[in-house]
Amino acid sequence: MLNVAFKLCQTSANQSLFGKTQFIFLYVCSIDFHVKKSSFFIVSVEFAQAEIQMVPSNTITLENPDDMASMRKLLDALEDNDDVQHVWYNWENEDEYEG
Repeated sequence: MLNVAFKLCQTSANQSLFGKTQFIFLYVCSIDFHVKKSSFFIVSVEFAQAEIQMVPSNTITLENPDDMASMRKLLDALEDNDDVQHVWYNWENEDEYEG
């Protein structure tokens, strides 16, 4: 499923709502991206980041250290490749890998 992630930063228009600088993550269907983004500009909300991203509908947990090493090696190779622009994955416990 392709979703859109908006990261909004606080402006004077929404200061009374938050009270201090915070971020909101808003997920919408990719078809609605430009419509939703435009509606926030109308009320003077400023974006720190607004982009289309892949958001996994399910995640996987790798238990085997060899599987973790293989996955880390694959991700490193993809991220180092100049022809690859974005890498999305659904590996949930990446921070547990100690390789």
